[in-house]
Amino acid sequence: MPAATLTEIGVAVEDLLSIGLPAPKTMDPAQLVANFSKAFEGFTNETITTVVRRIRRGEFPDLNTRFLPTPPDLTRLCAKLEGDNVKSAAFKGYHFPQPEELSPFERMQMQRRRDYADWRLIEQNISLDEFGRNCRQMKYPLGSKWVPMLNGNVYAPPKDTGHSYGNAKGNSEGDARTP
Repeated sequence: MPAATLTEIGVAVEDLLSIGLPAPKTMDPAQLVANFSKAFEGFTNETITTVVRRIRRGEFPDLNTRFLPTPPDLTRLCAKLEGDNVKSAAFKGYHFPQPEELSPFERMQMQRRRDYADWRLIEQNISLDEFGRNCRQMKYPLGSKWVPMLNGNVYAPPKDTGHSYGNAKGNSEGDARTP
Protein backbone atom coordinates (compact mmCIF):
# COMPACT_ATOMS: atom_id res chain seq x y z
CA MET A 1 0.00 0.00 0.00
CA PRO A 2 1.19 3.52 -0.69
CA ALA A 3 2.20 5.89 2.08
CA ALA A 4 -0.41 8.29 3.40
CA THR A 5 -0.68 11.66 1.70
CA LEU A 6 -0.11 14.95 3.52
CA THR A 7 -3.87 15.53 3.59
CA GLU A 8 -4.51 12.13 5.21
CA ILE A 9 -1.74 12.77 7.74
CA GLY A 10 -3.25 16.19 8.50
CA VAL A 11 -6.66 14.61 9.15
CA ALA A 12 -5.08 12.02 11.47
CA VAL A 13 -3.16 14.71 13.39
CA GLU A 14 -6.36 16.78 13.81
CA ASP A 15 -8.15 13.66 15.05
CA LEU A 16 -5.31 13.00 17.50
CA LEU A 17 -5.39 16.58 18.80
CA SER A 18 -9.19 16.45 19.15
CA ILE A 19 -8.89 13.73 21.80
CA GLY A 20 -8.44 16.50 24.32
CA LEU A 21 -5.34 15.23 26.05
CA PRO A 22 -2.78 17.86 27.02
CA ALA A 23 0.63 17.80 25.36
CA PRO A 24 3.66 17.11 27.59
CA LYS A 25 5.41 20.29 28.72
CA THR A 26 8.53 19.29 26.83
CA MET A 27 6.66 19.62 23.52
CA ASP A 28 6.55 23.02 21.83
CA PRO A 29 2.89 23.76 20.96
CA ALA A 30 3.90 25.61 17.79
CA GLN A 31 5.80 22.58 16.47
CA LEU A 32 3.29 20.01 17.70
CA VAL A 33 1.46 19.53 14.38
CA ALA A 34 4.71 19.46 12.38
CA ASN A 35 6.25 16.89 14.75
CA PHE A 36 3.18 14.64 14.62
CA SER A 37 3.10 14.91 10.82
CA LYS A 38 6.76 13.89 10.60
CA ALA A 39 6.12 10.97 12.96
CA PHE A 40 3.41 9.65 10.62
CA GLU A 41 5.42 10.06 7.41
CA GLY A 42 6.00 6.87 5.42
CA PHE A 43 3.17 4.88 7.01
CA THR A 44 -0.04 3.90 5.26
CA ASN A 45 -3.26 5.77 5.97
CA GLU A 46 -4.80 2.57 7.34
CA THR A 47 -1.98 2.18 9.87
CA ILE A 48 -2.16 5.82 10.97
CA THR A 49 -5.95 5.84 11.43
CA THR A 50 -5.81 2.52 13.31
CA VAL A 51 -3.15 3.86 15.70
CA VAL A 52 -5.12 7.06 16.34
CA ARG A 53 -8.34 5.07 16.89
CA ARG A 54 -6.57 2.71 19.32
CA ILE A 55 -5.02 5.66 21.20
CA ARG A 56 -8.50 7.18 21.49
CA ARG A 57 -9.81 3.89 22.94
CA GLY A 58 -6.83 3.47 25.28
CA GLU A 59 -5.80 0.11 23.78
CA PHE A 60 -2.05 0.61 24.24
CA PRO A 61 -1.27 -0.40 27.83
CA ASP A 62 2.31 0.92 27.82
CA LEU A 63 1.25 4.37 26.59
CA ASN A 64 0.65 7.20 29.07
CA THR A 65 -3.04 8.08 28.65
CA ARG A 66 -2.81 11.33 30.62
CA PHE A 67 -0.92 13.14 27.84
CA LEU A 68 -0.73 13.08 24.08
CA PRO A 69 1.83 10.56 22.88
CA THR A 70 5.20 11.88 21.79
CA PRO A 71 6.20 11.69 18.11
CA PRO A 72 8.68 8.85 18.79
CA ASP A 73 5.87 6.93 20.52
CA LEU A 74 3.63 7.44 17.48
CA THR A 75 6.36 6.23 15.13
CA ARG A 76 7.00 3.17 17.31
CA LEU A 77 3.29 2.31 17.49
CA CYS A 78 2.84 2.70 13.72
CA ALA A 79 5.92 0.59 12.99
CA LYS A 80 4.76 -2.16 15.36
CA LEU A 81 1.26 -2.21 13.91
CA GLU A 82 2.54 -2.23 10.33
CA GLY A 83 5.01 -5.02 11.17
CA ASP A 84 2.19 -7.08 12.72
CA ASN A 85 0.09 -6.54 9.59
CA VAL A 86 2.95 -7.71 7.35
CA LYS A 87 3.46 -10.87 9.42
CA SER A 88 -0.26 -11.57 9.37
CA ALA A 89 -0.46 -11.08 5.60
CA ALA A 90 2.55 -13.33 5.06
CA PHE A 91 0.97 -16.04 7.20
CA LYS A 92 -2.36 -15.72 5.39
CA GLY A 93 -0.59 -15.89 2.04
CA TYR A 94 1.29 -19.11 2.89
CA HIS A 95 -0.10 -22.18 1.20
CA PHE A 96 -0.10 -25.12 3.58
CA PRO A 97 0.34 -28.33 1.57
CA GLN A 98 -2.64 -30.65 1.60
CA PRO A 99 -2.13 -34.40 2.10
CA GLU A 100 -3.00 -35.15 -1.52
CA GLU A 101 -0.22 -32.77 -2.65
CA LEU A 102 2.47 -34.65 -0.71
CA SER A 103 4.54 -37.54 -1.94
CA PRO A 104 3.89 -40.99 -0.39
CA PHE A 105 7.09 -40.65 1.67
CA GLU A 106 6.02 -37.24 3.00
CA ARG A 107 2.58 -38.63 3.92
CA MET A 108 4.18 -41.54 5.82
CA GLN A 109 6.55 -39.12 7.54
CA MET A 110 3.60 -36.93 8.54
CA GLN A 111 1.80 -39.99 9.93
CA ARG A 112 4.87 -40.98 11.96
CA ARG A 113 5.05 -37.47 13.41
CA ARG A 114 1.43 -37.83 14.50
CA ASP A 115 2.08 -41.31 15.93
CA TYR A 116 5.00 -40.12 18.04
CA ALA A 117 3.68 -36.65 18.92
CA ASP A 118 3.20 -37.50 22.59
CA TRP A 119 6.41 -39.53 22.87
CA ARG A 120 9.55 -38.05 24.38
CA LEU A 121 12.48 -37.46 21.99
CA ILE A 122 15.58 -39.13 23.47
CA GLU A 123 18.21 -38.92 20.74
CA GLN A 124 18.44 -37.65 17.17
CA ASN A 125 20.08 -38.83 13.94
CA ILE A 126 21.53 -42.17 14.99
CA SER A 127 21.99 -45.35 12.99
CA LEU A 128 20.29 -48.66 13.71
CA ASP A 129 23.65 -50.15 14.81
CA GLU A 130 24.17 -47.33 17.29
CA PHE A 131 20.60 -47.77 18.56
CA GLY A 132 21.27 -51.50 19.07
CA ARG A 133 24.51 -50.82 21.00
CA ASN A 134 22.76 -48.27 23.20
CA CYS A 135 19.90 -50.70 23.86
CA ARG A 136 22.34 -53.42 24.95
CA GLN A 137 23.94 -50.89 27.30
CA MET A 138 20.43 -50.01 28.58
CA LYS A 139 20.77 -46.31 27.80
CA TYR A 140 17.10 -45.95 26.78
CA PRO A 141 13.89 -46.46 28.76
CA LEU A 142 12.05 -49.72 28.16
CA GLY A 143 9.85 -49.47 25.08
CA SER A 144 11.95 -46.84 23.27
CA LYS A 145 11.74 -46.90 19.48
CA TRP A 146 14.15 -45.98 16.72
CA VAL A 147 12.20 -44.32 13.89
CA PRO A 148 14.12 -44.25 10.59
CA MET A 149 11.28 -42.36 8.91
CA LEU A 150 12.01 -39.42 11.23
CA ASN A 151 15.76 -39.15 10.56
CA GLY A 152 16.73 -41.99 12.91
CA ASN A 153 15.34 -40.34 16.04
CA VAL A 154 14.81 -42.36 19.20
CA TYR A 155 11.57 -41.86 21.14
CA ALA A 156 10.60 -43.06 24.61
CA PRO A 157 6.96 -43.96 25.29
CA PRO A 158 4.88 -41.48 27.21
CA LYS A 159 4.71 -42.18 30.92
CA ASP A 160 0.91 -42.03 31.05
CA THR A 161 0.30 -44.98 28.68
CA GLY A 162 0.33 -47.55 31.45
CA HIS A 163 2.39 -50.08 29.47
CA SER A 164 6.04 -50.34 28.65
CA TYR A 165 5.95 -50.33 24.85
CA GLY A 166 3.86 -47.23 24.16
CA ASN A 167 1.13 -47.04 21.55
CA ALA A 168 2.81 -46.17 18.22
CA LYS A 169 2.13 -48.30 15.16
CA GLY A 170 4.46 -49.50 12.45
CA ASN A 171 6.76 -52.42 11.84
CA SER A 172 9.73 -50.58 10.35
CA GLU A 173 10.89 -49.09 13.65
CA GLY A 174 13.45 -50.66 15.91
CA ASP A 175 12.20 -51.53 19.37
CA ALA A 176 14.15 -51.40 22.66
CA ARG A 177 12.96 -54.57 24.37
CA THR A 178 16.04 -55.52 26.33
CA PRO A 179 15.43 -55.74 30.07
